[in-house]
Formats: sequence, C-alpha cells, structure tokens
Amino acid sequence: MDLLRCCAFFGAGPIPLESLERGRYFPESALHTTLLDPILRSRAIGALGRTALVRVNPVSRTIQIHRLVQGVVRDGMSEADAERSRHDVHLLLAAADPGDPDDFDNWPRYEELRGHMDPSDAEGCRHVTVRRLVLNMVRYLRVVGEPVAAQTLADRALDRWPTTDSGDAEALAMNLAINRSKVDALVALGEYEEAFALSRSSLEARSGDENPDTVILGRSTGVELRWKGDFAKALEADEASVDAHTRIFGRDHPQTFMATNNLAVDHALNGRYGKAVQEDEKVYRDCLTFYGRNDHPAVLVYQNAMARSMRHAGHYREALESAGQVYEGYRSLIRRRILREDHPWVLVHGNDLAAARRDAGGTNALSLASDVHNRCWRILGVDHPQTLATAMTLGSILRGAGRYSDALDVLTDAVRRYESKLGADHPYTHACGASLAATRRQDGAPAAATGLIESALTGLRGALGDDHHFTLIAMITHAGALADLGDPQAALDVGREALDGLRRTLGPDHPHTLACAGNLSLVLSDLGGEEEAATLRADTLVRYQRSLGEQHPAVSLFLQRRRLDVDFSPVPI
Repeated sequence: MDLLRCCAFFGAGPIPLESLERGRYFPESALHTTLLDPILRSRAIGALGRTALVRVNPVSRTIQIHRLVQGVVRDGMSEADAERSRHDVHLLLAAADPGDPDDFDNWPRYEELRGHMDPSDAEGCRHVTVRRLVLNMVRYLRVVGEPVAAQTLADRALDRWPTTDSGDAEALAMNLAINRSKVDALVALGEYEEAFALSRSSLEARSGDENPDTVILGRSTGVELRWKGDFAKALEADEASVDAHTRIFGRDHPQTFMATNNLAVDHALNGRYGKAVQEDEKVYRDCLTFYGRNDHPAVLVYQNAMARSMRHAGHYREALESAGQVYEGYRSLIRRRILREDHPWVLVHGNDLAAARRDAGGTNALSLASDVHNRCWRILGVDHPQTLATAMTLGSILRGAGRYSDALDVLTDAVRRYESKLGADHPYTHACGASLAATRRQDGAPAAATGLIESALTGLRGALGDDHHFTLIAMITHAGALADLGDPQAALDVGREALDGLRRTLGPDHPHTLACAGNLSLVLSDLGGEEEAATLRADTLVRYQRSLGEQHPAVSLFLQRRRLDVDFSPVPI
C-alpha cells in the first residue's frame, strides 16, 4: 500500500522504474526497505499490476496509474500520510535526476521527470537534493527551447525557497543558482533589462565571492555591455570572464566554451573578424573533443558561430560549406526528435544559413530567410532581437532580388523596432539605418538615402569611431548616394577614405573592400581619371575572382559597372 500511496502523488504520465530503483539510496524514504531489496521491490510492483490499479510496461520500464485512481487514493489518506508520500515522490524524482541537463542524451529522462514535478509540488520540498533537481529542470527547460516554462518554474521555486536574507549559506547558494538559470531564461526570451537587473542584484549579494555560480552569472556583464552598445568594454569584461572560467572550470569545460564564445562575439563586434574566427575555431574543436561527436547540439552551436565569423571575415565559400554541415546536423536532430523545428538554436542557424547563401551567391536564400523570419515573428515575438536580426537578413535579400518596396517595408519596421528596443544611439540602430539608406538609394531615391545615411554615419562615428567596420560600410552607401546625386568629387573623397579604412581593418581581399574599390573606380572614371580607374578595376577583378569566383553575383555586377552596397549582418549579442 505504501507504494500505491506514493504513486498517487506522481503525475498521470508514466513513472520510470529507474526512479524507484534508485530510491534505495534515500534511507529517509518510507519505501526504503521495499526499494532496497530487488525481490521486495519486484513483488510490490507486480502486486499493483495484478490489481489493475497500476499498468506496468516492462518494455519502456515504466508504471502508470490512472488519475482517477490517484484521486481516490489521495482522498483516503490523512494529511500526515499524504505529506509523507509526497515527500517520498520528491526523493524518488531526485534519485532519477541524470545530473547534467546540457547533455542531450539526458533529455528524454528529464522529459519523463518533468511531468511529475508540478503534480508532486517538487519546488516546495526543502531537501537539498530535490532542490538541485528543480535547478536542473529549469536548466533543462531553457536548453530545450522552453524559456517561458523555465522562468515559470524558477519563479515558483523562488517564491517557496528561503530568501537570501535568512543568513543561511545553503539558501544563499541555491538562490544564486536558480537566479542564474532564470537570467538565462530571461535572455532567451529577449527580456534583457529584467535579466540584467536580476544578475546585478544576485552578484551584489555575493560580492567578492568567486565560485562557479558567480563566475557563470558574471557572463551577463559582457552581454549587458553589448546590449548597451559598448563593444570595447564588453571585450574587456569577457576577457576577464574567460580567465575566471579557466581558473574555476579549466579550459576543457562547457562553461568555459560559453565564455570563450562570448569573447569571439566581442571580437566580431569590434571588427576583429580574424580573431573571432580563431576563438570560434578553438571553441568548436575543444567542444568536439569534449563531447566526441559532431551531432551534439553544443558542437553544432559552436560550428555555426564559427561559420558566421568566417562569413564576416569574408570567407564566404568556406562559411557556406560549414553552415551547410550545421544544417545537416540540425536536420538529423530534428528527424530524431531531439530538437524541434522552432528551437532557438535552429532559428539562429536558419538566419545565418540564409545570410551565408546570400553572401556566397547561393540559391534559396530568399525562401529560407522569409521562412525563418516568419517563424521568429510567430514564436519569439516581433521585438525579439533574433526576429529583428532575421528582418535585416530578409530585407537585404529582398533588396538584392530587386524587390525594393518589400525590402523597404521590412527594413523600415526593423529600424523602428531596433530603436525602440535598443535605443536611438545603439550602433545596431544606426547600422540598420544605413542598410535602409542603401535600399532607398537603389530604389532611386538618393536624396532620401543621403539624409538617412548621414544621420547613421554621425551615430556610428560617435559610437564606434571612424575605422569601425560598421562605419566604413555605411560610408560605401554614402559615397554611392553622393554619386547618384551628381557630386562625384564628394563621392570620391568619401570613397577613398572608406577604401583606406577597409584595407586597414579587413584587408585588401575582403569582399566589402572590393565592393568599395569597384565603386571608387566608377567615380574615378566619372571625373576623368581613367588610368587610375583602369588600374583599380584590374586589381579588383583579380581579387574578386580569387576570393568569390567568376560566377558570383557581385563579380557580375562589378563587370557591369554597377555600384554595390554592402549588407549589415547583426551578430547575436
């Protein structure tokens, strides 16, 4: 009867027999004697099966009790007996905790336990092992792409657990750990301001204490600085974060991989794409060695980040090849029902793959970008940073396809939402304004484009400086608009400055540098400097063909003596 009473406080779904078997490790359980002996345990389960009150499935190794039977059993119990049985369920669930929600091999087991957490009121248990299960379940929900459920469970636990004011060291550690997981969920939801406020308050409560939770939570400092547009300070913060992670966890640890990935993002945002590629390659190789399989979701996340950095560094063909491998990896995980089609990692990759196809001159970029943007809009919300990033990719591809009206609609909305979400002075707001200006110019409105681009340039110079990549590609659009307005001398001056800066920062063979060089050759011809223009065109063509190939659309436009604009691709911050 003790086992039947216990089953009444599980959820209505299948109960893994493993939780009963591992329950023998908790001597405080009322079922300890029964669970300790395999013969007694088997007899007890068999007896329940013969009464038809419980359905035993030897194939899936589960037992299941109907919710009506559960209700009848609970109604016949005293309050003390009910509390004891409920606590036994907590201990049995904790006994079945795989312990590592980041390992996708453990996800099916966490999903089995998930259905029993709420019915048993697990977050209300005071046992430290049960609270650790609640923490791991919050992490599991976040990592499988359910941040709303993760935040909800974290909030329920925080409402029930002792506060940090209690002076209890264990309570303080548990609150810090679950707040860290809640911060991750809030970031995944795009609720950055709330996430940063919670992170700061949690770190202040443990000021000066370097432990695993404070070091992990400290990663949010770099995210907040990026969110505020201070890319240089974010780089400094994340360099210190990598050092701290290496001290606490060592180099070959998943938490250190995450910290190093953040550092690679900082390098990219500061225009150091070569360094970003180096850091991303290191993380990808280390993660692959750690997990020992190229289909692990974490390995695919870091391979995708590496492909993105390759693309920003101008290695378009290599980036597309790597992104294609990630695509196949995700499709395999989706077919095996390990990930869903709408998992955030899959959506991020979809946007990166569409951009890689665009930059490499590949096919199906528009259909993919449109599909990913629609799914982000529906699943994440219209103002989520990932939705806005997909809007920028979609807008640029629409512009490249000559669908200027559609591109203007998408980009105008994205600029407005970026300004509302990040602020009018954020570099992303200005860079998106520059992309909108490029579309205005190509749509035959150079005067309107000039007003937009001059405003964007002023903001980018103030926020990032004259030699930042974002500033320089905006100058390409500015020079094009000036040329279209019939001011070739001003276009020449701006174009020369941009080309000098791009050669310094990106190198002479980067496609953005070559686009600027090609545009400059047109202006030189307009001003009668045909000899210099011819020399520049010949050098640019050789570099274009070497880096992109003769069939690339940008090379074709260059040969047609068409002015080129450069696309702004937001890096996930």
